[in-house]
Amino acid sequence: MLPDLLQKMGFETAPPAHRRPRLGVSACLLGRPVRYDGGHRDEPLLHRELGPLVRFVEVCPEVAIGLPVPRPPIQVVTLDGEQRVRGVARPDQDHTDALGAQARNIDTPLDGFVFKARSPSCGLGTTPVHGPHGGVLGLGDGAFAAALAARFPALPLCNESDLQEPLVPDRVRGAAVLPPSVAAKHAPAAGP
Repeated sequence: MLPDLLQKMGFETAPPAHRRPRLGVSACLLGRPVRYDGGHRDEPLLHRELGPLVRFVEVCPEVAIGLPVPRPPIQVVTLDGEQRVRGVARPDQDHTDALGAQARNIDTPLDGFVFKARSPSCGLGTTPVHGPHGGVLGLGDGAFAAALAARFPALPLCNESDLQEPLVPDRVRGAAVLPPSVAAKHAPAAGP
């Protein structure tokens, strides 16, 4: 077959769809208009570099728990030493448990996950964590990302912002999310 011939000639070819790794991705990064403001954050690198090499499993945990598009913004708040995801204008609306349940209910086997940075549901170590009276105390994980990391501690995880930078071990939890051919393009240059 043509793919076999191309491989023998030294060309890289994409694996057949059924053999490609399953990569979970925040749906807004694939151009889906699911964000709180009705927009998306389409990430061309995912389509261009990873699209031919993986099978995307789109996830928007906020829509999956029934939040509308558009919707009032939510944020991570520390209350009594615990991080909660609550409405900005309606702090009585707490979505933490529902977002965590989405991670616990994923039934598709995944080989990695790319999250939307800074998201109160999907950010991985980049989400602003607010104090009970407003101000940002630091950075943490979104509720869905935290629950997915706890459920699958060996699953490679990163934010889309990590894909823009050279791969640094502390930026990716677990093994590299990127296939070796893509990772090599984004690896830091070797020093002298």
